[in-house]
This record gives sequence, C-alpha cells and structure tokens, in this order.
Amino acid sequence: MDPLAPLLELSEVADSLENARTNVDRMLWHEALRGDNPGVLAEVALHDASATLALEGYDCDVERLRAGGFTDPIVSGTMRVSEALPRLVDFWSVSPRFVLAKLHLLASRDFPDSGQDFEPGRIEVDKAGAARIDAMCALVSNPTKEIPAALSAAVVHGELVAVQPFPVANNVVARGAARIALASKELDPDLLITVNAGHLDRHPEYVGAQRAWSTGTPDGVRSWLKHYGKALEAGAAETLQICTELMRSRLGVAAQLGAQPLLLLPALLEAPVDVVDHLLAHALEQQERRQHRGQQPDREREQEVHEQAQGCGDGGEQRQPRQEVLCDRVQCRSSP
Repeated sequence: MDPLAPLLELSEVADSLENARTNVDRMLWHEALRGDNPGVLAEVALHDASATLALEGYDCDVERLRAGGFTDPIVSGTMRVSEALPRLVDFWSVSPRFVLAKLHLLASRDFPDSGQDFEPGRIEVDKAGAARIDAMCALVSNPTKEIPAALSAAVVHGELVAVQPFPVANNVVARGAARIALASKELDPDLLITVNAGHLDRHPEYVGAQRAWSTGTPDGVRSWLKHYGKALEAGAAETLQICTELMRSRLGVAAQLGAQPLLLLPALLEAPVDVVDHLLAHALEQQERRQHRGQQPDREREQEVHEQAQGCGDGGEQRQPRQEVLCDRVQCRSSP
C-alpha cells in the first residue's frame, strides 16, 4: 500500500480531491483548449506568476509582467521558474532533487549580490528536515496509481513550505514544484490550471492551512489537503475565465478584420498576443481610412474607385481582396 493512502481516509479529503478532478476535467473541455494553443498557455502562465508573486506580497499584475523589464530578484526569479516548468516535468519522477535544485537556481539567480548567505540550489536543513525531504523525494520517485495527482502535489507543496529547505525564494520553489507534480501525474500535463490563483483566491485559508499542515496532526493535515482541493477548483475556474475572455477578445479582433469570426478564431487563438494586437491595430487603421473615404466628396470617391479598378501596378495585376490578405497574414504569423 502507498504510504500516502491513509491520508485519503481523513474526513472529506477524498471528496475534496475528487471534486477538484471533476472541475479540472470540465475545464479541459473548453473550446479554447482544443489542440495546441500557445496563446492560452502564455496567458495562464502570466496569471499564475502574478498570483504567486501576490502570495509573496508583490503587486505585479499581468500587464506589468507582460511588459517585462524586471529589477526585483523575486519577480525576475519567479518569471524564470514559470518559463522553465514545462521543461522540467519529465525529470520530476526521475530526480526530484535535481528539479528542486534547478528551480531554486532559477528563482535565486539574482540574490548572490544582495548579501544573502546561501548557495543557490543547495538544500540546507537539519537532520529532521533532511529526513522529511528524503521521504518526500522517495514518494515522488516511486509513485503508485492509487494516489491522486492532487494528493501528491499537495504533499510536495506542504512539505517544502513546512521544512523550508531553501533560505530564499523557498515558497516560489514549492509552488513551482507542486505544479510540476500535477503535470507529472497527468492531471494537468500542459500546466493549464492556474493553481496559484486558486491559493490567492483563498489566501487566509491558504496561510492557515499551511501552518496546520506543519503541525502534523490529523486535523492539520486534513485542513491542508481540503484546501488544496478547493484551490484546484478555483484555479480551474480562473483558467476558464481566461479562456472565455481570450475567445471574446479574439472574436472581436476577427470582426474588426472584416472576416467571419468563427473562421478566423482558431488561428487567432494560436497567435501570440503581440501578433493579435498588431492585426487589431491594422484593422482599426483600415477602418479609419474607410470612414475618411466615406466623408470625401463624390467626385474624389469616384476617382479613387476608378484608380483601384485599374489594378495595383503597371502590369495591371488585380489587388488581392483585403479579407484574404488579412486571413493569410493571421495564418502566417500564427504558424510555428
């Protein structure tokens, strides 16, 4: 029997984690998540990073993170950790210590010059803490199918926060490792759950449940595990909101481009945000030009139409319809 199996016997824990799984499955059916959508992944990553920074006491909204140019070591470290998560998933069950060290190296890269006395990537704990980290890594390296992914991630998160193996940026590492644990056990293989937004949504409960877990009592452990299930539900709901807003904005862009929105939507969902913004700006510019033409005297408008009918060059080649040009541009810019 898996050493974590008794935790599922605690009151309401199994139900909380199962409800979380159900809500995650419902989230994954959203139309915006069908196929590969780097635009959605990028937005989820930004929202999750913003939430984990808020949990650290930093006010960094999504637009500030999108703009870049960070000088604070925690902010820049958090963004590096967020970007590295997909690349580390396959290493988690093979060598969790390597992944933890890598996460801490990324999170603390800008700290050595700040006077902090520590070695990036090195776990620094007493004998009791070392035993707990060893036990956690053994559980990760020898998983069983009977343990839900949410339970495994909750234990990883809880233990890293309780033991504090890293003197700086420890909680950033803990939240990153927990997301990797969810991906490794395939509850969230593409890192689409905005888990840390779920923790932030229930911030007082998050802090209290962490302390309760550290006590090691059955009630304390149950409190943390129940919170983790609720945080996953809230994180899945946050991702659904991101998807809905993204689809609404993309449909608006498609309408501005003068195309049938549903035909352009798949390409726009896959396109990076900066490409979509460029297309929207171009469409608005074209719209302003059309409005300006509509205010021209009839004779000038007739002359312009006559010139357009003559073609776009000495060779007499006909202009490609504007809608086709824009559709081609979306497909070209959104292709790998």
